[in-house]
Amino acid sequence: MAALAAVCLPVLAQKKPLDHSVYDGWKSIRQRLISGDGNWVAWTTAPQEGEGTATVASATDPAKRFDIPRGTGLRFTENSRFLLLTIPPSKEETDQAEKDKVPADRRPKSKLRIIDLQKGEDRDIDRVASWSLDPAGLGWLMLRPEPEPAPIKEEEKKDSEDGQEAPAEAKKDAKRQGHTPGRIHTLLNLNTGEERALEDVVSFNFSDKSDTLLLAISNKEGDKDGLVWMDMKTGREEKATVRAQFSRISMTEDGRRAVYVSNQATYAEAKAEDAIYTWAWGAQPKMIVDGKNPVLPEGWRLAAGAPRLSKNGARVFFSIQPTPEPAPKEKPEVSVDIWHYQDPMMKPQELLRVNAMRNRSFDAMVPFAGGKAMQITDEQYESTVWPQENEGRYALSFFSAPYSIEASWDTSYRDVYLMDATDGSRDLIVKKFTGLVTFSPTGRWIFMVNSATQVVKFIETATGKETILDPAIAQNLFDELHDSPSNAGTYGLAGWTANDDRLVGYDRYDIWALDPSGAAAPVNLTAGRGRLLETRYRYLRMNRDEQSLPTEGEVLMSAFNERTKASGWAKGRLGRAVAPYAILMEDASLSGLQKADNADRIIFSRQTFEQFGEITVANGLDFSGQRVLSDTNPQQKDYNWGTSELISWISTDGVPLQGIIIKPENFDPTKKYPMVAYFYERSSDELHNYRAPAPSASTINWSLFASNEYIVFVPDIPYKVGYPGESAMSAVVPGVHKVIEQGYVDPKRIGLQGQSWGGYQIAYMVTETDMFAAAWAGAPVSNMFSAYGGIRWGSGLVRQFQYERTQSRIGDNMWEKPLRYLENSPIFFVDKIKTPLAIMANDKDGAVPWYQGIELFTAMRRLGKPAWMLVYNEEDHNLVQRKNRRDLSIRLSQFFDHYLKGAPAPVWMTDGVRSVDKDRTLGLEIKDKD
Repeated sequence: MAALAAVCLPVLAQKKPLDHSVYDGWKSIRQRLISGDGNWVAWTTAPQEGEGTATVASATDPAKRFDIPRGTGLRFTENSRFLLLTIPPSKEETDQAEKDKVPADRRPKSKLRIIDLQKGEDRDIDRVASWSLDPAGLGWLMLRPEPEPAPIKEEEKKDSEDGQEAPAEAKKDAKRQGHTPGRIHTLLNLNTGEERALEDVVSFNFSDKSDTLLLAISNKEGDKDGLVWMDMKTGREEKATVRAQFSRISMTEDGRRAVYVSNQATYAEAKAEDAIYTWAWGAQPKMIVDGKNPVLPEGWRLAAGAPRLSKNGARVFFSIQPTPEPAPKEKPEVSVDIWHYQDPMMKPQELLRVNAMRNRSFDAMVPFAGGKAMQITDEQYESTVWPQENEGRYALSFFSAPYSIEASWDTSYRDVYLMDATDGSRDLIVKKFTGLVTFSPTGRWIFMVNSATQVVKFIETATGKETILDPAIAQNLFDELHDSPSNAGTYGLAGWTANDDRLVGYDRYDIWALDPSGAAAPVNLTAGRGRLLETRYRYLRMNRDEQSLPTEGEVLMSAFNERTKASGWAKGRLGRAVAPYAILMEDASLSGLQKADNADRIIFSRQTFEQFGEITVANGLDFSGQRVLSDTNPQQKDYNWGTSELISWISTDGVPLQGIIIKPENFDPTKKYPMVAYFYERSSDELHNYRAPAPSASTINWSLFASNEYIVFVPDIPYKVGYPGESAMSAVVPGVHKVIEQGYVDPKRIGLQGQSWGGYQIAYMVTETDMFAAAWAGAPVSNMFSAYGGIRWGSGLVRQFQYERTQSRIGDNMWEKPLRYLENSPIFFVDKIKTPLAIMANDKDGAVPWYQGIELFTAMRRLGKPAWMLVYNEEDHNLVQRKNRRDLSIRLSQFFDHYLKGAPAPVWMTDGVRSVDKDRTLGLEIKDKD
């Protein structure tokens, strides 16, 4: 017996494989924040489905930790003394109330919890609809309560019992219909305990950076309607009392100027009209835009949306639109869409935009003090860009010219104009421009990146003088790995230094300072160290209020090594060329760095494939005194997980490539494992991404398959324009052979799986090779001829753009290169397929036409090839409903377990599921051999 026990012990110690029942137990961290003094950290943890938990923990004392079930919307006060959060009612409470048909106003409501971190006490305030802390940090909290439940009168009860309606009480109300009174709000100072009840509040606004509160008031009788401006420090108030409806209130950040929409001038008329008013502290409200203002053409009106103030409050921006035509009394008897060959927009795309087109609005501007207003966008000049904070004399104005019939999907080309805000005149800067064009913060410079020509230049706004960046530098700013027949994008910008002196931007690895005047040569601020080490450096903005990039002292940068996939943080400079030095670099994905506003303490996350990204606190940017605060998925220790590693090989085109290998945690190098290759385009940078077991929208779950003793291979794929299928073969097949060479994969038990673009590549590959034992292609394009002229129903775009310009990478239209469309279409080579193939093609797919899966399936069926097609009813390109995701995940496992592990096939694979049995069985069960 002792010997038997000794033999059994290793078996008992084995970890369990993940299965499809574990999904609901895996959680993720959502919101995370650190208090201003760095002493407290708060976060929320949520399961994949169901109610989450809020946690607040001391950054220094492990014993101080509080969990709040269902807590959400966390916020520390500016002085770090209080944590505020919302606690919604439980699902059980709301479900029971719904079941009991409790009236909406009497159902359970959310409450606000205020935790005094200093005293360790908390306070709940029930029935809070919303709450807001003053941004200036004075400790003021505004509470908007839920409406009080309507009283149940005895007469109403009796009438209800008799099955009769209670007669409405006749009452005389001088207020307009729909002008409802406000409700009592509570203004609470968390620091002093002062509490004030504010009656009849309709809406309110705190100024961003001052102590000002603006209230819109409306009482039942209407005699107290108006606006109240409150100085929260001094207690001073200013009022504008007028019977009217107020809406869409905005303030400058200093709280001394406001703009709002009201019908106060025409309130008593049969048809009241909205107008825009301004109000400055110490003055009276003033109407600046109404129906008679010249900016409003005949038959136009103010559009929905709040008027906006420039930072200094000198300008008011607002929207106008044509008054909609009344609906016809009689509609045409026939409902028909007329497709015209010269339509600038394809009809499906146009139909999706009907409401937007009918309700389209245009921008206008007027001085805060009143005067002549100016329309700044219209049918021709469709958009306008201003310098930072909507100030300055000039704006950029754009016209999306229809350069060809392709404009229905290729809207990247625009004519760019410079608009003078003093008189609205426009001067053409460039025609048919595609790329980035923007102002420097003060508007002194215009920065232009032409994606088509890769010309980068600055224009001095006042003089029109152009400075063209050295092409040798400019080309570095564009994506080096771009491999589709479209214009390459740039690596982005960090921002501008003070006074618009320098623009700081990125190449693939390094950071550059560019002089817009051209007087100084471009400076590689990271001294070329990024390219030397193959490490990507990017500036990290740690100060939320930063107005310009700092040029004095050291700054923090993120760092990512493309070769090893190590990541972390470094310190460098933005004022001169200095090679950055690492302060923390690990073989992990380090992210989420937050620093306390008023202390050195930081929080961040460290993630690997094996380790969930828990919250870690450290004493400062030297990362000393690290301590992990969260423990999100402790159950993982009970399961066989997986490990990730890089693998390198050379494609048949001679390109060095990388990929990810996922192995079971209990990997045995002497065994021969089944393997599934999953791919899309390039994924090796995801080496350290944690993959929680979860029901899948379309693809295999790497962690679940590794746990069940599969090898998962994820290769990178570069592409040659015109040869997308061949490119996949060139990258994937030698990558698979490289893995086989390692000795732990059974070459006869290798499968393929992918979705969408990955599904297409799989459909192509199984026509070219029979080295794979099974394949699963989700939403594949099988016939580039029939797909070419189809519609992406989600966007209404004709699919031609995808083949000519983007992901499908043919590069020309169907008539210029018909052979490329044929050679890259799996449908014409189905007779060569020897690999069992499962297809997912959903009947509401808005990206890849459902019929593409049907064509592939019917071709295989016609030729007697083993094939299955899953059509999830009313589902999109990727599954949305969790029940369908769970079902797909089970079928993915069953399919590959059968072909790669020899497991018995389920009924849906052996016999299928007849339509008459669709509502009776899913066919997931294993058929008895008898």
